Amino acid sequence: MKKVFYIVMFVTMFILIGCSHEDTEIIEDTEIIEDTEIIEDTEIIEDTAPNTTPNEYTIVKDGVLTYTSWSHDGNNIFPEKYAEIQLSKLEYHPFTKNLCFTMDISDKDYITTTYWIIKRPRGTSRTESQISFKMSSSKKSFHHCESYNPDLEIVFGLVNSKDLNPTTSLDVLAWITVDDEKENSRVYPEGGHFTTRNFTYDEIYIEKLEPDNPYILMDYQFTDSARLYKGMYIELYYRPFDMVYQSKEIVFTEDMYVNDTINLDTLLFEDLPPGVEFEIHYYFKGTDGVNTYDYVYFGSRTVTSTRTGMTSQIKNSYPGLWANIIDYEIGETTTRVYYELVNDGRVLFNSTPVTTEIGVYGKDLRITLDPSADFIEIDNVYLENYDAFQIYIKETNQTLCTKQLNYNIFGLFEYFGYSNGVFKFKLSDYNVNIISIYFEVRVIENGTPILVYTLTEFSDVNDSSNFQSIDVDKIPSSFMGYTYLHYVVTYHGLLGIETYEGNPSSYTRP
Repeated sequence: MKKVFYIVMFVTMFILIGCSHEDTEIIEDTEIIEDTEIIEDTEIIEDTAPNTTPNEYTIVKDGVLTYTSWSHDGNNIFPEKYAEIQLSKLEYHPFTKNLCFTMDISDKDYITTTYWIIKRPRGTSRTESQISFKMSSSKKSFHHCESYNPDLEIVFGLVNSKDLNPTTSLDVLAWITVDDEKENSRVYPEGGHFTTRNFTYDEIYIEKLEPDNPYILMDYQFTDSARLYKGMYIELYYRPFDMVYQSKEIVFTEDMYVNDTINLDTLLFEDLPPGVEFEIHYYFKGTDGVNTYDYVYFGSRTVTSTRTGMTSQIKNSYPGLWANIIDYEIGETTTRVYYELVNDGRVLFNSTPVTTEIGVYGKDLRITLDPSADFIEIDNVYLENYDAFQIYIKETNQTLCTKQLNYNIFGLFEYFGYSNGVFKFKLSDYNVNIISIYFEVRVIENGTPILVYTLTEFSDVNDSSNFQSIDVDKIPSSFMGYTYLHYVVTYHGLLGIETYEGNPSSYTRP
C-alpha cells in the first residue's frame, strides 16, 4: 500500500481541462448537500510536486472494485495551506463510469480560500478536468459526482489569498483512486448525446407538431454497434418539490437502428407549467460486457419549459400551480376576464393548499378565483384603460401572471389606401365593442373631404385577407395617391359609451 501512496502523492499536478467519457455522454452533476456557492469551472492553474507526507489512507474492497482514499492530517504543512478534508461514501459505477463521493471540509480560513477538485491520469502531469468552489461557512458537507475512469486519480487542494508565501504548486490535501479488476473486459457504446430544443418552423406550421401548451422537447442520438443498451428511462424532475413530474420509458428494438445508430427525435414532455426549470434525469439498462444493469442513473441536465400558448406575462409558475389570463371583454357595466388556472393543491402554505385571487395592480380589489371556472366578471368602476389584471397567490401575495387592459384603438387603421376608384382599408385588432367609426378622407390635410363615411359593420380583424372596400364616384384630378384620414370611434368603454378622435394629420399611401 505504501507503494500505491507514493505513486499518487509524488506525481506533478497539472493543467485542468474539462473532460467527458467518449463512449456515452456523461453530464457532470454536482449536488451540494448544504446551501453553498455553486461549484463552477475556473481558469487553468498549474502546480509542482505536492509537499505532503504519508498519513492516513483507507482501502475498501467491494467485489471487483477497490476504493483507495487519503486525507492529510495537518502535520508538516503551513496553516494557510491546509484545510481538513474527509472523504466518505465513495461509489463508482462501471456501467455509467460515474464516481460519487461525499467530502466534509473544515477550514477557519474559508472566507479567503478557493477549493479545488482536480482529475488527472495517474502518474502523469496531464489534467483531465478541474473544478473550483467557495464555502459559506467554516464547516460544510458536499456530495459530488463526475465521470471517471480507473486510470484516473482525483486530488483535492486549495488556494488561500491570505497566504504570504504563495507558490506555483498546490499541496494535495486528499485524493481518491478506484481500481476495477474487470476494466479490460468491459465494453461501451461508441457515443451519444442529448439535445434540448424548440420545434422548428416546419414542425410548427407544416407538420403541426407543436402542442398548444408549454412543453420540453429533446432529441437523443447514440451509436451502439454491440447493442449493449436495451432501453432508456427519462424523468422530468422538479428539485424544489423533490418530485418526478413526468417520465418516459423507451425500449430499444432492432428496427430502431440505422447503421448502428438510433435517432430519437421529438422526445416530448407536454402540458407543463410555463417557464419552469426542470432537471432531465436519464437512466439506461443494458450490459457492459461483464454485468447486466436495469436502469442505472447516468446523468442530468437542466431545461426550462416553454411559454407556448401563454397570452399574458408569466411571473411565477410551479408544477400544480400556474395561471394565464387569456383575454377580456369590456361590457356596458362589467368586464369579463377569461383565464386558465391550475391549482391541484400541491403547493402549500403552512401545510395548507394555497388559494388564488385576481386583482388590478395598485388598486384595492381582490376576488377569489375558482380553478374550475374559466372567466370572472369585474365591475367597470374599478377599471381604467391601461390597468393591469393580475392573478396572485393569496397567502404570499406572489404574482402568477399579468395582462394589461388596453382598448387598442389608437392606431385602429392597419391599412388605408386607394386604387381604381375604390378605397380599401383593414382594421387592426381592438379590444372594445365598437359601435361605429366615422371617418373623412382628404387629399389636402385641411381641405374638403372627398369621402365621408360611417362604418357600422366590421369584418374579422384576425382574417389577414379580410379588407373592406368603399367605392368613390369622383376623385379630384389633383389626387396623387396620398390620403389624410380623420376618424372618430364610438365604442363601449369602461365609463359607458366613449369616443376617440384619430389624428387628422396622419396619412397613408395605397
